[in-house]
Amino acid sequence: MAGRRPIFATLVQDTILFIRDTTFKMILEPKPKKPKKDKKEK
Repeated sequence: MAGRRPIFATLVQDTILFIRDTTFKMILEPKPKKPKKDKKEK
């Protein structure tokens, strides 16, 4: 946090952290398979 950080750099870091978080969740908790009945509900 020392010194001024360009908005772009902050944005990039934010995106990287977000992607890492999402990937982590996908690996740790696999999505349950959706039943095929899902499409008929609409």
